[in-house]
Parts: sequence; structure tokens; C-alpha cells
Amino acid sequence: MSRLMLVALAAVLGLAVAVPAAAQGGGQSAPIEVRVWQDVEDELDIYVSARPAAGSWRTLGTIPLPLDDGVSSTGRYRYGDIALDVPVPNWASPATVEVRVWQDVGDDRNIYISARGSTGSWSTLGTVPLVLDDGVSSDGSYRFGDIRLEVPVRLEAVTTFAGQPGLSGYADGSGHGIRFAYGGAFGLEVDGDGSLVVADPWNHAIRRISPDGSATTIAGGNGPGLRDGHGDVAQFERPLDVALSGDGSIYVADAGNSRIRRIGADGVVTTVAGSEPATNSPYETRDGPALEAVLHEPRALALDAYGDLYITEQFRVRSLSPSGWVSTFAGGLGISYQDGPAEEAEFRSVLDIDVDDAGNVYVLDVSNVGPGEPGAYSTIRKIDTSGVVTTLHKSDNPSYGGTLARPTGMAVTGDGQVFISNTGRHQIVRLGDDGQLWGVAGTGEDGSADGSHGEAQFSQPERIAIAPDGSLFAVDQGGTVIRRILAGGDGVPLVVAPRIAQVEGVSVSVLAGRERQRGLVDGPAHRARFQYPLTLALDPSGNVLVADTLNHAIRRIDAEGTVTTVAGGSGEGTRDGPPNVAQFSSPSWIAVTPDGTAYVVDEGSNRIRKVAPDGTVETLLGEVAQTFPRPRAIAADEEGNLYISDAGSRSIERLSPEGEISFIAQGVGTGGIAVDAKGFVYYPRPGAVFQSVAITRAGMGSAPETLFEDTRALHGGLLSQAWGLAVAPDGAVYIADRGLGRIVRISPSGEPSIVVAHDSPSGLAEPWGIAVRPDGSLVVVDRWLSVIWQITFDGE
Repeated sequence: MSRLMLVALAAVLGLAVAVPAAAQGGGQSAPIEVRVWQDVEDELDIYVSARPAAGSWRTLGTIPLPLDDGVSSTGRYRYGDIALDVPVPNWASPATVEVRVWQDVGDDRNIYISARGSTGSWSTLGTVPLVLDDGVSSDGSYRFGDIRLEVPVRLEAVTTFAGQPGLSGYADGSGHGIRFAYGGAFGLEVDGDGSLVVADPWNHAIRRISPDGSATTIAGGNGPGLRDGHGDVAQFERPLDVALSGDGSIYVADAGNSRIRRIGADGVVTTVAGSEPATNSPYETRDGPALEAVLHEPRALALDAYGDLYITEQFRVRSLSPSGWVSTFAGGLGISYQDGPAEEAEFRSVLDIDVDDAGNVYVLDVSNVGPGEPGAYSTIRKIDTSGVVTTLHKSDNPSYGGTLARPTGMAVTGDGQVFISNTGRHQIVRLGDDGQLWGVAGTGEDGSADGSHGEAQFSQPERIAIAPDGSLFAVDQGGTVIRRILAGGDGVPLVVAPRIAQVEGVSVSVLAGRERQRGLVDGPAHRARFQYPLTLALDPSGNVLVADTLNHAIRRIDAEGTVTTVAGGSGEGTRDGPPNVAQFSSPSWIAVTPDGTAYVVDEGSNRIRKVAPDGTVETLLGEVAQTFPRPRAIAADEEGNLYISDAGSRSIERLSPEGEISFIAQGVGTGGIAVDAKGFVYYPRPGAVFQSVAITRAGMGSAPETLFEDTRALHGGLLSQAWGLAVAPDGAVYIADRGLGRIVRISPSGEPSIVVAHDSPSGLAEPWGIAVRPDGSLVVVDRWLSVIWQITFDGE
């Protein structure tokens, strides 16, 4: 079968193919024009041209069509088939149409034509005669006949409705020509006529996309501001969501202005709720008359059948009644996770909200209750009509196996079905009545492919909305496009957390301190107390030196576990001198050279301090201070060289014992650094994948090399906040990840594994600093618990 490609024709010519609005469901009709050419002298010599209606024949020219694909059952007609990829307006993928040309064996000028959609039947349109009497070629050697066919075609289940992946800006228009401001996170709702109303936050505009895919600006779009009036003069500042009323008005969550605005059916914008707060604190709240109430950056809206408007703020839900009264509907007493009566319930970060026909309110809440939790976890919660909050689904942090990975959008049908955009896993999912999640659309691979529910690809889908016919609209591709998902996606495999290998034979014990018992106490290990220590290092004798941050001291743990204060501990300051006189200001990073001298990043004073083996403290001045105006982390090698990362320049420089400074690497992240026996420096840096972490090494005169990149960061990755690093004698890199409360090992070949997890019996909370002893065991600072851990492996 021949194939004629018309994929780019409409875009090249700037043409639109007229499609009835009512056909925007599972199928449409694709109007195409076909021209059949026949050689005047050799009537078996057939060519075909095709175009969308009103297009140009010249764009693709003509191609030969041998009539050798078969014959009719009577043997009287021979035929040839050709597939035409016809662009359909506002959808990324063309619709495939098959055309069949028949020729009478006994009368070669007797031509018929059939057509069908790619999965349709030839009998739908039947076979019609095509008289080749519409004209002849310029040289008279070919006659031709034209025919226009309205061919039913099946659209893909997932298609691109508006915008183009990766292209941002501000443009109305239609289909692929529509542009949204980069940044995504915008809200959308489907109106009763099938049009889509969009809050475009960074264009500060409210826009409408009609069922045929053409976009217009309803109000705003003329810069940020707070101005009522007709839509073309009104101004918004970062509108994040919309809610549609049955009277034709549109409510807007105007986050930047901390107001609720209303666009009337006449196009006039008015402010209906919110006033100036006394402070900028998100904790400030004031209920009461709508224009006297205080709102704080409303995020999402939902309107129930009685006209009550529900408004989300960070950790609470407010309501605006039809009578014009703002009240706190649920939460607001604290930032936590607690079900129960709405006035006692607590939320952490409410990202989206919706309401069913019965008046039950649903929220998407991402929680992280207190230090020591292994990252954020996601919940779908319901506030029923009696005012009781319950959790319908709780998904653990994705790095610990949770299914929901940074979800950002939720929509609820009238009968209470909940759909969620699982942003980090690039998939749309549904919450079943049993509380389990089911896949709806998307393979889980990051991409932009249209196709069936199970073959389509998304890239960070965000807010979603449900149309009356059950289809979904989803913001996708980082907010540059809107995708349409037809109903019927049951059976799509749910994307689950990738399995990460676990190191076997690991033992964890407290080396010094007692969990959550803080202070400045020297003595035996079990009696010693620390105050939020951050990092540590080993001295030549195997002692552990600890930067005890909020005690403003440098502490030592000897081989017997006895803890002593080396220097500082007499209050915060910048005083140099003997151990009992010197003062530090929040010492954070520490490194020890082979002669036993410790070098400390004194974060509070923005200096590098030097601690001699006898505890005498002095401040490094002069050229060093100029080169490292904002020192972040420090490490030392076996030659006595110091490696210092600077937060201002995001670079690493080497400082030799003679005071010479050499460049090592650029583009350093905010975590620590480590150096191996060969002088290679290891450091975390932001990876190419959004929110990922890469572990990189570099040396004098050598280009940086990526040892490991956590490409799964969005959907349950290995690392979150890689802070402390240490290199083992065998070349393995150990990482203390304070965000996920885990210790990670990267082998010399780049293979990752988990050594200790937050949910292990040891209960690590916030591991920051880490060091490797010569025997391969680990020593780890736990900042939140204020203890020093010791980690050993079988055989040690």
C-alpha cells in the first residue's frame, strides 16, 4: 500500500479543516479532496493527489498508484489502496484515511472510489463513481477528476488540544498556535458549552478555548495588577484557578493579589472577596464580610450546587457563601496531618480541591509532618457534608515506594470518582472505591506522544478538569500544552516505584549522644550531649571531630567513646585564641589535614577557621577570604590540600599548604564535598533531570565526570538532598541524604544501593555529615536527633 503524508500540510499553508463541533468526541469527519489522474494514452497509468479541503495540490504533488492490490469478487474490477494522513484541527496527530481506487477491467476509463477511516468499514461511505472530466494537465497527456469525501475517522484517546510542547509565550489563535506562559500550574474548567476556561497565571490572564480549539482572552493579559472593570482593562496578578457558575460568571483565584475576583457574564471584572492583610504572614486569617476578610494566596477553587465557593490556601480551606461571607471551612489551626471534625482537622499543603454533586469536598494534600519524616507523602482527603475529614488514600513518599509522586492536580466527577495527575510519574490515575489507584492514561515515560490510553506519553501533567462527556483535559509539558483524554482508560498499568537495591548485613548503633536529648555535655558516650551537630571528620589518630553547630563548638569522640570539647562552646562569637577563649558562630563543615589541624567553615561568621591540634583557633584571612566570600563546604586530602566550595560562585577551589589556589570545578550544588586518595573531588550538583541530583567527580586538570545521576528523582528517586559525602578505600561513595533520611552507596562503577533507610529499625532522621573509617565502617551525624551514629557491615 502506498502512503501519502499530509502531516504538516495544514501548518504549512495556515489552513484549518472544518470539523463539526459535535464530532469532538471519539470520532470526527475528515473532509479531504482526492484527485485521480489517468494517462490519456495508457489508461492503466494512474496517479493520485490529495489535500485537506481547500488546500493546495502542489504541496505534495502526485504519486503513482498501481492498481495491483486486488480485484473484486467478480473479477470485473481491479483496485489500488493508498493511506492518507490528514491533519485534523487542534490535534497533534493526523487522522489516517484509506482511499481505494477501482478501475473497470473492460472499460479502463470507468473509475470508482471508496474511502474509510483507518479502523472503519468500506461500506460506511460505499463506492461512488468518479468521472475524470474535471480537466486535463497542461500538456494534455492526463485527464483528471476530483471528489470531496467526508470520511469518519477515529481520533486517538489522548491528543493535544491546545499549544505545542516546549513553546511558551502569549498568543490566542487555534490549536498548535496557542501559547501559554512558561511555568504551568494553571487552573482550568470545562464550561457547559464544551469550551475550556483557563487561568494563565504568568500571563495574568483568563482565557477561553472554544470546542473547535480557538482561544480568546476573556479578561486581563495586560500585565500584573489589581484593577476591576471590563475584561480588556481589568488586571490580575498570577491567577491560579477558575470556577464556573451556572449564571455564566467566572470566579478567579487571584493569588498574587490574595483576592477572589468575578468575571460577570457581561465581561466585567469585580473583586468579591479579600482585603489588605496586616502582615505578610500565611498564618494571618480573618473571616467575616467578603471584602473585609483576609485571604492568603488562594490556590484552587471549587463551586458547589448551592453557590458556596471553596478556596484553598496553603494549610486550610475557606468558603465564600452566596451571601458574601468568608469563613474557615476546614483546617487552619496548625500545619500537620489530622483527620476529624473540619474545625479540628489539619493540612500541610492543599494543592487542589473539587466537590461532587452531593456536596462532599475533596482535597489533594501533600504532607510532611515534622523533621525526621522521610520526605513528603500525598493524601486524598474528603470533607463530607457533616463536616468530617477522612483520608481516602495515603501514598507514602515515592522514594519509599509510594505510588503518588508529586501529584499536582485532581478532579472529581459528580458521583465522586477521583482523578489525579500523578505528575512525577507522568501518568493520569484514578482512585477506586477500594482506595486503590488505577492507571488511566500514560506509559509513565517522560514524553509527548499522542495515542491510546496505554501508549500515550505525558511530561509532568498538572491540573486536570472533567468534561460533561467524561473526557479529561490536562495541563501538560510543563504548562505549554493542554491534552485531551477520552473516557475509557481502564486497564492501563499503574506506574509503580522502581526498586532500589538494599545493602545486606548492615548494623547501626549510637556512637555518642542520646536521641533527642540535646545540650553541651562532655564525658562517656552515653552521657554526652550535642546540640544539632552538622558534620564530622576523622583525625590522623582515628578520633571523630564534630562541628557541633548550635553549641558553637568543635567536639572530639575518642576511641573509647569519650566526648570532649576541643574549642569553643562558650557562646556564639568570632573570637580567636586558646580553646577556652575561642568562639565560633554556627560551625557547619569540618575537615582535618594529616598533621591533625582542623579547618572549619564557620557559617555564622562566613569565615574559615583553623583549629590546631592543641585547640588554638585562628581565622584564615587575606587572599583566602577574598577568594571564598561565602564558603559552603570543605574537605582535605592526604597532601594537606584543602578543597573549598563557595556558595556565591558555586565553584570548588583547591588551597595548597603554601597558599596557592587552583580551580577544580564549577556548577556545584549546596551539599558537601569529599576527596579520595588520588585527589579527585566528589560533589553533588543539580542534574539535567528536573529535581534530580548528580554525583560528580573532578580533579586537577581533568574535566568533571558524572559518577551517578538520579534520573528517577521525580517519581521516587534515590536522592533528595544529598548533603554529606565520603569516599571509601575501595572507591565507593557514601551519601548522607538528609531529605529522605537515608544513607546511599554508589559503587565505583556507578551502581546505587541503600545502606540505611529512614524506616529501618535504626530510625535515622536527618543524616547530614558522614565519614568512612579505614576499616570501611561509617560514622554519621544525625542533626535532628543530635546523635552520632556508627554503621558497620558484616565482617567488620
